[in-house]
Amino acid sequence: MSIRLAKQSYGKSSVRLTKVTRFDDRHELKEFSVDVALEGDFSESYLVGDNARVVATDTMKNTVYALAVDHPLVDGESFALDLAAHFVTRNAQVSSATINIAETMWKRIDQGGAPHRHSFVSGGAEKRIC
Repeated sequence: MSIRLAKQSYGKSSVRLTKVTRFDDRHELKEFSVDVALEGDFSESYLVGDNARVVATDTMKNTVYALAVDHPLVDGESFALDLAAHFVTRNAQVSSATINIAETMWKRIDQGGAPHRHSFVSGGAEKRIC
């Protein structure tokens, strides 16, 4: 009887990312929960115990943080595309990367009828998903 690996995928879920971008006149706040799933050829890990081709889940988490430093995080979609491209182009064994992002909404505190420049409160239970 032979064994066949039908699909090889794994990932890291719920990487919480909060970034404050400081401008001279205001601060911007983004909060994401990022899920990373990689598919590809990781057969050596299953068949002979060689994890050399596996991208560690802590590496996935740290990659989210490292790429967020230079990314403007205007929206989840552009960040998800950049993350997916990073994992696929830098790891020959990765054939696809699926990135799911849930954005927690924040709104500015009202300060005498005007939005505060750098203070926020929860924007409610609504999530923006991509």
